[in-house]
Amino acid sequence: MKPHTTKKTAQTIQPGDIFRCEYGAYGNYCNFVFVECNPYVKNTTRITVHSIGSAENFDVFDLSPIDKITFDVIGKEV
Repeated sequence: MKPHTTKKTAQTIQPGDIFRCEYGAYGNYCNFVFVECNPYVKNTTRITVHSIGSAENFDVFDLSPIDKITFDVIGKEV
């Protein structure tokens, strides 16, 4: 069962929001905690996240400009 999601943009997502996204292999959905996102090289966005329950941040990259990205938010880290 797919969890209830709320669509947020790079401008509206907040640090600590938990979002669901496809990661790695096609159809592999994971939940991450949002930290920040920034424009990177041309039409690419760097998104800093961490796994739920972890304090170690890592970067993922979306091959879209920052103003085109949406996040499927499923909750908030406590």
